[in-house]
Amino acid sequence: MSRPGSDMALRRFGTAAGVVVACGVVALASPGLGILVEPAAEGAPWLGVARAGGIAAVLIGAAMLLPPPAARGGAFMTRPDPRSTALSAAVTLMVLVSLLALFAPPILVDEQPGVGVPDPNRPGRVSEDATGTPPPSVPPGGESPTAGFEMEDVLPPPPLPDRPEAPRTAETAPPATPVDWSLLRNLANLALIVLAAGLALLGRRAWRARLGRGPDDRVSPEDEAAREAAGVGLRASIAEMTRPGNSPREQITAAYRRLLDALAEAGVPRLPQEAPHEHLSRTLGALGVRPASMHELTRVYVSAQFGDSLLTEAHKQTAERALRDSLHQLSTRTGTDRALSRSAS
Repeated sequence: MSRPGSDMALRRFGTAAGVVVACGVVALASPGLGILVEPAAEGAPWLGVARAGGIAAVLIGAAMLLPPPAARGGAFMTRPDPRSTALSAAVTLMVLVSLLALFAPPILVDEQPGVGVPDPNRPGRVSEDATGTPPPSVPPGGESPTAGFEMEDVLPPPPLPDRPEAPRTAETAPPATPVDWSLLRNLANLALIVLAAGLALLGRRAWRARLGRGPDDRVSPEDEAAREAAGVGLRASIAEMTRPGNSPREQITAAYRRLLDALAEAGVPRLPQEAPHEHLSRTLGALGVRPASMHELTRVYVSAQFGDSLLTEAHKQTAERALRDSLHQLSTRTGTDRALSRSAS
């Protein structure tokens, strides 16, 4: 049977892999990298679908990777797994890089001019073989290329006739430069993405807060059946703590399971999305048990059930003391309620 902690880690790693793939889709479909997107394909319909699908997958996966919100009233939080912390940091960087690549301008590389192509604006001679061979040497007989040839008399050109002056036209203003709205459009898209991510996180928090916290799930302080079942469960848990022959880890986990079984028989079982402290706060806390006792009990139980550290007799005594304190507070509250009921009658 697999441990709940390992199943949670596998789910988180699977979700992270999906987020990384979605980030890759967003990055590859972005004009900033230019891997899948050519300048001619910038307006293609499939490009918007790929970006929208990648962004949606990134937001959903990032929301699923976040830890559940802490319960009110000082919920017990275990120490985070270093692997999950590093994984969340890596996925966060991947999300930021993919979004930056999505809104970065295309990187255009100018074509290099061909080698050996003559430039009409540059004076001088250019060799025909385009290999950098210098021009032929000066012919013998002089220091200039024309020294070896006879000079012919050159007649001056005839004078050009006077051309009529062109009529002056009104000066026209230069054409207006079109406004580039791409930056504003990208900023608006980024704001929409941030808004959608915020709404997704708020919806996830509201959904998790609603699960298992309805008015019908909380134990009423006047529920005598739940109070008696809690007392029976606490006594059975204390008996498990004093059972000889078991290690402290086995005694602590067996005692907590006895308490869970008693509360489940009373109609208030632990819900799948509830932490140990949340369940005891919803049940024993409503019956008058102080949060400090429940915190000590769940802290030792989580260390025994999911931890790898060595548990000693001191941990067992801490759990047993928390159980006895809870039973004493429950019995005191029960006696006080009965006395008040008799005086009122």
